[in-house]
Amino acid sequence: MDDKRFTIKEMEYFSAYRENMVFGVTPKEILEDKLFSLGYYYDESGLSVPEDIFYCPVSFIGQYMKKKGKLEFEPVDDPISYYEAYEHVKTQINIGHIENGVRMLSVTETYIDYTVKIAPKAVIYPNCFIEGDSYISEDCIIGPDTKIESSRVEAGTSVIKSVVLESSIGQNCTIGPFAYIRPHTRIKDKVKVGDFVELKNTTVDNNTKIPHFVYAGDSEIGKACNISCGVITANYDGKAKYKTKIGDNVFVGCNSTLVAPIELEDNTFIAAGSTIVDDVKTGTLAIARAHQVNKEGWVEKTGRMK
Repeated sequence: MDDKRFTIKEMEYFSAYRENMVFGVTPKEILEDKLFSLGYYYDESGLSVPEDIFYCPVSFIGQYMKKKGKLEFEPVDDPISYYEAYEHVKTQINIGHIENGVRMLSVTETYIDYTVKIAPKAVIYPNCFIEGDSYISEDCIIGPDTKIESSRVEAGTSVIKSVVLESSIGQNCTIGPFAYIRPHTRIKDKVKVGDFVELKNTTVDNNTKIPHFVYAGDSEIGKACNISCGVITANYDGKAKYKTKIGDNVFVGCNSTLVAPIELEDNTFIAAGSTIVDDVKTGTLAIARAHQVNKEGWVEKTGRMK
């Protein structure tokens, strides 16, 4: 696709000033925090073209003018000018995405890094923060109230009121609301990750459902599984972390604990309320909970009857 989005580039002429402090931070930190509009973007022919206005701390103006001789600039020398520079850069980035076919509901309430790529026909709701080396594919719905950092979201996926960090999400998935996808997680196609689900360093294969209130860390979850409400993988023993492996077509009942290292093979069932400490072989129903005891008349005998 033709990428017309506004792009800020870290230019070679800052290399000599990396260790100089400007307002308490280095130029590299300023660049990473988007203080500057260095005034470069990609036009339709793919060339770098200077913008009209350059934002710069006062301490840098002389150095910059010597290097490039740019004529127009706005000093960033107080919180108000910082805010104005940031708003200008943010607006230019967002308008660039809209011109490229992204459906953005609010230019003022959407924050997108200059490094982010968004395909046409993606929909971005307000109050989203999309940062780092992120890629949002076509027909995605992002937000509202979502943070995506250095992650890839494939076509047709929705991410609603959730956080996704350094992870990848496949096609036609539903993420959220209130999901927390931590680094090194890979979610494949047609997966549901519902509310208050936390995944960390976990792979989830196609067509699996994790509807709500689940923690899965250091795990491999196979195809077409159902991970019920309240399930956790107990992956840490106080010294080391261990892996949980779940095969295809596995059903894990509500409020079960899987104590790693452990493997649930294909087509296994875990009864609700179980604490599983041993591997479960294919075709097995595992029940690991205390036997229920009913003591008839106990309430009256103990004087608790009302």
